[in-house]
Amino acid sequence: MAFKAQLPVRLDPDTESRLEDVARRTGTTKSSLIRMLAKQFVDECVKPDGSVIFPASIQTAFEIRDARSVSQARREAKVSYKSKPKK
Repeated sequence: MAFKAQLPVRLDPDTESRLEDVARRTGTTKSSLIRMLAKQFVDECVKPDGSVIFPASIQTAFEIRDARSVSQARREAKVSYKSKPKK
C-alpha cells in the first residue's frame, strides 16, 4: 500500500518514549503504530452518517484540554493587557 500524506505529530517526551518502547517490543515502527491507531479511531468513531462519537476517555481529554485553553487564553490576555505601555 502506498501512503500519500505525511502528518507531522508532536508528542511530549514521555509519550514518545512509551510509543518507541511499544514499537520496539512489537517489532514495528512508531509511524506504523500511529497509522493503525488512526485507522482504528476513524473506523470506530466516525459513524455512517458522518457524525463523530468519541469514547468517554477521549471526550474527557478534550474537556480538560479545552478548560486549559480557556485558562491559558485568560492568562495571556491579562499579561498582554498589563504589558501595554502607559501613555
